[in-house]
Amino acid sequence: MNLFNDLLQSLRLSAEYYVEDLLSRADQELTHIIILFLISAITCLLMLVILFPVVRSVNSARLRILSLFVDIPFSIVFTLSGKCERFIKVHADQNHTQLLGGDDKTEVNSEEVDGNDNNEDAQGEEGEEAKNKKKNKGTRIPIF
Repeated sequence: MNLFNDLLQSLRLSAEYYVEDLLSRADQELTHIIILFLISAITCLLMLVILFPVVRSVNSARLRILSLFVDIPFSIVFTLSGKCERFIKVHADQNHTQLLGGDDKTEVNSEEVDGNDNNEDAQGEEGEEAKNKKKNKGTRIPIF
């Protein structure tokens, strides 16, 4: 019987050591988890401190740029939109002719195009016909 009591005491002692080891490992892991949590929280706060001024400056720059567009007179906006539409139409016609195997003319005599833009009102219907012929040839109209 004494042998069984000694065996029982040694098994209990071994189990207690095992439980103490598990508890110490759990405490270490809890410490590591708390440290990681604090580091991540500090990193998030630091990033907020860094990103907030950047976002604010980008927002103020965006508002300044938008206010510039609000200050443009309507007549200039209307003129620019007409030029953009003509440019898009010419570009679409060029792409269409290139896809169909047309000419690959990409260079334009800028003096001719600028002259046509400036004298557009004076030429009337003849200017329109000349403009349509140029579109069919695949020329580009500058947007400036």
